[in-house]
Amino acid sequence: MTEYQNTKYDFKKYLLDNLNDAHQEELIFWKKSIPLPIDLLYKIFDESNALIGNYCGHIISLAIMECYYNSNRMDLNLLNELPSSNVCKNYNVSSIFDIHYRNSKITSLINLLKSTFNFRDLSLSEQDFANFICHDGRKYRRLYVPRELKNSIIKIVPNISDAISVSNGDMFGNIVADYLEIYRSGFSDAFAAIFNKLIDFQLTFNSDSKESYSNHHKIKVSQLSDLNLNNEYTSFKLEKISDGALWEPAYVNAKIIMRVNVNHPYWNLVNSNTLSPTSIFQDILSQLNTLEIESVKDSQRKILENIRYEISRALRVEAEFKS
Repeated sequence: MTEYQNTKYDFKKYLLDNLNDAHQEELIFWKKSIPLPIDLLYKIFDESNALIGNYCGHIISLAIMECYYNSNRMDLNLLNELPSSNVCKNYNVSSIFDIHYRNSKITSLINLLKSTFNFRDLSLSEQDFANFICHDGRKYRRLYVPRELKNSIIKIVPNISDAISVSNGDMFGNIVADYLEIYRSGFSDAFAAIFNKLIDFQLTFNSDSKESYSNHHKIKVSQLSDLNLNNEYTSFKLEKISDGALWEPAYVNAKIIMRVNVNHPYWNLVNSNTLSPTSIFQDILSQLNTLEIESVKDSQRKILENIRYEISRALRVEAEFKS
């Protein structure tokens, strides 16, 4: 079984491993025929606390309505019509919240969801309740809830068994679209599939605390002296370059390579491990930065600016597939 860390990059890998109709092309994540910029996918992960918090709020709101219908001996089939703006039109939402939010069932449900998703705190305001339960769109019957979680929920609130997570599982797509303020044809379905997998993904880490997630980031830096630069499969070739340049491009055996000048003083610093990888990175970018900013001609500055964008994009694509 593949092991994942709780990072946006591993979440992307998890989606690619578990969504049969998903694939990535450079910086575009495709869900079936819907193209999503990879940064949008990462934003869903970065906003997971808020999105999953809203998800829990909807479940809690349904449970509050169950308490209200049950206490007033109303037809519990009404739960199947939620969420709906009719609640705000036909009932005193403020009174329902005030009376039933402190119900022991609701307290137990909140504690369950806090424990399940490792929230330090989870609470619902009256305004949250009104916004959630009066939301017009797909019903809670189409809200995805993993089987084990649903079984735990209905042990606390049995009457919502037929009103939540019965079919489709696409209810939350519209809510994600509203949260991201993105309204394009087909995106809601893509968001629903991604969010449902976000729930599954986060549940794989339910033994960790939110604060410890940063400890999962492990960085390995290879020393430059460990690189076999003359290996035929690398893009480096150590040679003498007579014009004094640190490197130059070359085309060898149908492959673009880099000829590195062994006579250049900077290469001697690199090869002797006098400089750290971070220092090398800073030195090269600093020189490119200075060259661009001090360019006198606008045309030359524009060329250097375009080079910067092209290099940044190419390295971004490479990082996507190496991370």
